[in-house]
Amino acid sequence: YYGYIIVAAIFIFMVAAFGVNYNFGVFFDHIQNEFGWNRGTISLAYSLLTVVSGFLGILAGRLSDKKGPFSVAIIITVTLGAGYILMSTCRSLGAFYFYHGLLFAIGVGAGWPGLLPQIGHYFTRNRGLMIGFASAGIGASSFFIAPLTRTIIEVLGWRITYLVWGIII
Repeated sequence: YYGYIIVAAIFIFMVAAFGVNYNFGVFFDHIQNEFGWNRGTISLAYSLLTVVSGFLGILAGRLSDKKGPFSVAIIITVTLGAGYILMSTCRSLGAFYFYHGLLFAIGVGAGWPGLLPQIGHYFTRNRGLMIGFASAGIGASSFFIAPLTRTIIEVLGWRITYLVWGIII
């Protein structure tokens, strides 16, 4: 039954990691209103996250092969949590790019290649099904995290919302 715990844990990590992707649009207007940056300037952070996470996924897969998935899980948790907490203090475009383009990219990029292959160690039958369940965390993040984030922003503001997610992660 340990394999099912692994699948559930990876599902949760996928929700956290990919929640960053789907939360970006929810924060967008609030960041634009506070800083006055244009849409292209803000969108570059998401582009950086996407490109950097793709390349970092290669490193995460290698790290998982050498050191195991626990080390990758620690990296995901620390970088995503730190990125969210630091975003609550963001005051400059450089910091914004660093938090979104690097810290978030480490967490997002490490998720899929660093964790999903571990499922194969626990399942020979139904391996694809279990990978599908773990990957469903990606869809769950867009379904649950973005609307919840919007609600928290309306109540507490965008900075406190980043802080709340950082603490949760």
